[in-house]
Amino acid sequence: MVTRVFILLLALAGVAQARHTDETRVTDYSAYTLAQWELRLGPFRSAVGIFDSVELGLNTTLTAIGIVNLYVKWTPWTRGRWAVAVQAGVAQADETLLPGEGEPTDGREIFTATAVPLELVGSYRTEQSSYHLGLVATPIESSGELPESLNFDGAGAYSTVLVQATWEWRLSDVTAVVVQGRAKLSERVAANGSTRVDLDEDSFAVIHGSGGGEILGAKGSLTVSGYWSWDTFNLRAGIGYGHYTLPVVNVFLAPGTIPELAMYWRF
Repeated sequence: MVTRVFILLLALAGVAQARHTDETRVTDYSAYTLAQWELRLGPFRSAVGIFDSVELGLNTTLTAIGIVNLYVKWTPWTRGRWAVAVQAGVAQADETLLPGEGEPTDGREIFTATAVPLELVGSYRTEQSSYHLGLVATPIESSGELPESLNFDGAGAYSTVLVQATWEWRLSDVTAVVVQGRAKLSERVAANGSTRVDLDEDSFAVIHGSGGGEILGAKGSLTVSGYWSWDTFNLRAGIGYGHYTLPVVNVFLAPGTIPELAMYWRF
């Protein structure tokens, strides 16, 4: 259904919107949004401008594999070269997305994980450069019961807070260089659960427990990429190093080389 809506909007779209100009600013990491009824379509992210300062979108890849997700971005304040935006989203997945898993037949509540990413971002733009600073908080909650084969009942929570700084250096209307850094401010985990331990043929014990706390250690990343914006097509490609964060849920992975890739059409 969502795909059909975006295809319909594409058919209704008129003027192509791209290039690094004051009229068509990059919206990926900035406080700027798509203009009203402006459309973005891509394999990783798709969006539409509902009003001149409100954008509604989703992660196309996550939607394609069955993870429900949606975000809304609002720019409530702009003054000259400055802008501030807030963004809120939701993503939800359940155990049926795992290979070989389906709807539970044992009467238990299906296990589900829900992430609610929240972001505050400010932007400052000059004639050749723009600077963006974002604060991203992402709580993740789980509910339901795991399969009986795992012999474990419980619920957990995981949350991250990170800061993202981006420098966009526009070499021309078509080409820009983007340097982006991310750093962890907080990473917490909490869980409670119970498990059954069979002592012998006639007796067993159910063990309950709970715990949580701050995950210590510095985490972050730095990437450098080129950003090309033609009349319609946009491409960002680069490389970096550090802890990759999964899109939308912002879970930190082990450090390593990070490929940077984004492509989309903007109408």
